[in-house]
Amino acid sequence: MFLGKALGPLLAVIGLVLLSFAVQAQDAQQSGVGVEAWGQTALEAERVLNNPAATDAELDAVRARIAIDRSQARTIVETGSVEARALRAQLEVLGPAPDDPASEPEPLRKQREELSLALAKADVPVVQAEMAFRRADTLIKELDHRIRGLNNTQLLSGGPSPLLPTAWVAAATEGLEMLKVATWTTGQAFTGPVDQLVQRLFRAFLLIAGGTFILVVGYRGMLRRFETTLIDTPHKARRAALIGASYAARFVVPAIGGYLIVGGLFALGIGTMAEDTVGAVLILTPFAVIGAHWLGTVAFAPSAPALRFVTVSDETARAGRRYCDGLGWTLVAGAVVEAAKQAFRFTPEALSVFAAIVVLMGSFFLWNLAKVLLLAKDQAEEVPARDGLLSQSVLNAIARLMQLSVVAAIVASLVGYTQLAQQALFPMILSLGLVVISLMLQAIIVAAIHGFMGIRKSKNTSLSGLVPVIVGIAVFLISLPLYAMVWGARTTDLSEAWILASEGVDLGGVRLSANALIVLIMVFAIGLFLTRWLQSFLEISVLPKTRMDTGGRNAVVTGVGYLGVTAAALLAVSLAGLNLSNLAIVAGALSVGIGFGLQAVVSNFVSGIILLVERPVKEGDWIEVAGQTGIVRKIAVRSTRIETFDRHDVIVPNSELITGVVKNMMLSSKSGRIIVPVGVGFDSDLDRVRDLLLAAARDHNGVLAQPAPLVMFMGIGEYALNFELRCFVGDVTSGALIRSDLFFDIFRDLRRSGIEIPFPQRDVQVRPKPQPRRTTRKPAARNTKQA
Repeated sequence: MFLGKALGPLLAVIGLVLLSFAVQAQDAQQSGVGVEAWGQTALEAERVLNNPAATDAELDAVRARIAIDRSQARTIVETGSVEARALRAQLEVLGPAPDDPASEPEPLRKQREELSLALAKADVPVVQAEMAFRRADTLIKELDHRIRGLNNTQLLSGGPSPLLPTAWVAAATEGLEMLKVATWTTGQAFTGPVDQLVQRLFRAFLLIAGGTFILVVGYRGMLRRFETTLIDTPHKARRAALIGASYAARFVVPAIGGYLIVGGLFALGIGTMAEDTVGAVLILTPFAVIGAHWLGTVAFAPSAPALRFVTVSDETARAGRRYCDGLGWTLVAGAVVEAAKQAFRFTPEALSVFAAIVVLMGSFFLWNLAKVLLLAKDQAEEVPARDGLLSQSVLNAIARLMQLSVVAAIVASLVGYTQLAQQALFPMILSLGLVVISLMLQAIIVAAIHGFMGIRKSKNTSLSGLVPVIVGIAVFLISLPLYAMVWGARTTDLSEAWILASEGVDLGGVRLSANALIVLIMVFAIGLFLTRWLQSFLEISVLPKTRMDTGGRNAVVTGVGYLGVTAAALLAVSLAGLNLSNLAIVAGALSVGIGFGLQAVVSNFVSGIILLVERPVKEGDWIEVAGQTGIVRKIAVRSTRIETFDRHDVIVPNSELITGVVKNMMLSSKSGRIIVPVGVGFDSDLDRVRDLLLAAARDHNGVLAQPAPLVMFMGIGEYALNFELRCFVGDVTSGALIRSDLFFDIFRDLRRSGIEIPFPQRDVQVRPKPQPRRTTRKPAARNTKQA
C-alpha cells in the first residue's frame, strides 16, 4: 500500500492527463447507439452499487467508464445540435409569434410551424444527452460515496498491537523465513551455464562500475564546476538559469548513477523474486534515497549558505540533510514491507511489528527534522535569511505539524491501527518534499524575473519584495492537486473538482467558472503588461524626442495607462464570456445610492481627467491654490500633491484646482517680474541712484534684457525717498535668489557712492516733570459739647 502512496502522485497526474486526452479524443455519438451504450453502462453501475460485496477495484472500473459517458453527454448538452442552432436562427428571423395566430400571414404561419416541429425533432438528441448526463452524474456521486466508505473502513480497521510479545515472536519467525527464501532466490541468480554467467557478470560489472563512477567522481566534479561558474557569473538572468540547471543536475546525475547500479543488479538476475516485488523495491530505492538527499541539499545547502532555504548554521544544516536522508531510507523500508506483504503470507501480528518499526524509524527522523526547523528561530541572527521565502512563523507551523503527525503515527501504530499510522506519517514526508520543490521553483522563477526585468533590491525595494510573494502564491496554487493526492485524494476527486469549477456558479445571472477566471486573469495580466511596456516605451524612446515639456509627457503616459487598463479590463471580460447585462440593472440601482456617497470622489476623478486633458496645471508648476503655495509634484486621479517651499507635502483635491481660483506662475512661461524696494536719504542724487539700480540689474545674469529693467520713484516717505527696481527674470522659481543678490549688490554700490540708506528717526524731547501745587487748608472746627 505504501509503495502506491510513494509513487501515487506522479502516476496519478500522468493518468489524469492521459484520461483527459482520451476523453477529448473520443467523438460523442448523437444517435440512438450512443444513448443505448450509456444506458448499458448505467445499468452496470447500478448492478455494482447494489452488490454489497463489490470491491474497490470494481467500483473504480465502472466509475471510470461512466465518467467517460458523462463527459460525452455533457459535450453534447453544451454544444447542442448544429441543425437545432440553424433552425433557431431561422425562427429568430421570423420574430416572436403574434398573440393572435390568425393575424399572421398564412405562409409565415406555416413556415413557423414547420420550423418549430423540425426544432423539436433536432433537440431530441440533446434532451437524451441531458437525461443521460443527469443519470450518470447521480451514479458517480453514489460510487464516490461508496468508494470513500470502503477507504475509510480500511483506514480505521484495527489489528493486533505490536506491544504484544507474541507479535514479536511471529515477526522474528516469519522474518527469518522470508530472509531464507530471499537468500535462496538471490542465489539462483548465480546459477546456470558458466558462459552465460560470465556474460551477465561482465554486463553487471560495467553497469555497477559506471554507476559508482558517476556517483563518486562525476557528481563531485559537476558540483565544483557549477560552483565555479556561479561565482564568475554576475548576470542575474544567466545566474538564475545556472542555479536551475544546478538543482536539476543534482538529482539527475546521481539518479543516472543509481539506476545504472540497479540495472547491474537486474543483469545479474536479482529482482525477479515473487512477482517482481524485489524489482519494484530496487526501482524505488534510487528515486527515494537520491531524491531525499537532493531535497535535503536544496533545503539546507550545507556548502552554500547563500542558497539555503532555512536560516540555520552550517552544522545544523548538515544535520538537517542527514535527517532528510533518513526519511528517504524510511520510504525504502516502507516499500520493502509492502513488497514483502505481496510476496509472502505474513500474519497480522508480524505485519503490525514490521509496520511499527518503519513508523518508529520515520518518526525519529521527522521529529529531529522538526527540531532543526525550530532551531532556525534561535540561529536567525547568526545566519542571514533569504528574502521572499518561508518566514519563521511558517517554519514553526510546519515543524509543529510534523511533530503532531509523529505523535499521531506512533500512537496509532502502538494501538494496532497500522494503516492510520502510515496515513499520518508518510503523506507528511511527501508533503515536505513538495514544499522544498515549490521553494526551489519559486527561487528560480523569482531570480529569472529579477534578471529579465532588471529589478534590484537597492532600487526597487517594494517590487523586489512583491515578486516572491506573487510567485509563491502561484506555485502553491498550482501544486495544490499534488498535496491533495498525497493526503489521499484520488484522481477522480480532482476531476470532479475540476468539472465543478469548470461549470462554475451562477451569481446574479453571471456564471463564474475556473476557465472564465483563468482567461480573465491571463488576458488582463497580458493587457496590463503591454500597457506598462507601452508607457515605458513612450516615456523612454518616443516622448523625449518631441518638443513636449515634462508635464505634457507625464500627461500622455498617464492617459495611456488609464486607457490601457480600461481596454484590458473590457477585453478580459469579453473574452472570458462573462455576460454583465444582468448586473447592469443592479449596478444602475446601486449607482444612485452610491453616487451620493461618492459624489466628492467622482468629482475629483473627473477633475483629474480634465487636468490631464486641458493641463491648466502641470507637474513642476509653481502655483497658489486654497491658501497653499508650492511646486506641483504629482497629479493623480483623485488629488494633486504640492510640495511647499518648506518641503511639506500638501494634498489638494482635484476639484479645488478646477472650480477654485488657481494662481499659476508658470502656466504660459517661466519668466516673471520681481520688485526690489530701495530707500535713500533726502540729500541723495536721484539720477545717481537710478543709474546704480539699473547697473545692478543689468550686471546680473538672471535678469532679462527684454523687457528692460525699470526704476520707479514711488514717493517721498517719512524718512526716505522710496524707489522700486522692477525687472524680469527667466525662471521665476529663482526669483527670490536673484532678488537677494540684487539687494547685496545695491547695498554695496550705495555704500561705495556715499549715498545714505536712512532708517526711521524720531525726535525725543525731554520735559521736566511738573511740580504738584501746595494748597493752605484751614483746620476744621471742632464741635465740643459742654456738659
